[in-house]
Amino acid sequence: MNKRRDERYYKKIRIRIQAPDENGNFFEEETYVENFSKNGCCILTSKLIRENAHIIISSIDERFESEAKVKKIWQKEIDGKLKMGVEFLDNSENWLMNYLDKEE
Repeated sequence: MNKRRDERYYKKIRIRIQAPDENGNFFEEETYVENFSKNGCCILTSKLIRENAHIIISSIDERFESEAKVKKIWQKEIDGKLKMGVEFLDNSENWLMNYLDKEE
């Protein structure tokens, strides 16, 4: 049984995140969204970020930006990166949906 409330789309999209690391020091990193839904996404990151931390996610071309809250960090490393599940805080349309029809 699928417990997710929205359909998940699997597409690798380049993004930039601004976030506090586990010590509260802010950093900026170019990385990828691994998958996304209407209300959130899964991001790869090289730094440990605390659950419930607020982050900013933006497109590489800086045309779109969203605030999000870290919901879950998976400690399983993938190519030296951690997986991070986030929930968007803005109730407007998710700009990542614009990437569904684009070739990357």
